[in-house]
Amino acid sequence: MSKRRLFREVNEQIRSLNTSLGIVQDSYVVLCECDEPECVKGFEVTAHFHAEIAASGKRYLVTPGHEHPADWIVDRSEQYVIVDDRNLAA
Repeated sequence: MSKRRLFREVNEQIRSLNTSLGIVQDSYVVLCECDEPECVKGFEVTAHFHAEIAASGKRYLVTPGHEHPADWIVDRSEQYVIVDDRNLAA
């Protein structure tokens, strides 16, 4: 499993725990879903926004500057970049 997929799973667990524990927050911190082995950066996103990105299947949230050359940049903000991993097998 790639680091990108692993951190996606971690972020999904964060979202799931917030829901199952009744911690209903508008936003929470997720981990950068880049492929850089040493990266453990986090940033805050809204729960609704994170759910939309995760549901896409091939889109990931990374910190600015952590985009992979093969990634297609969908959108960016000061806190994160949305990338489409076109190399990810379906």
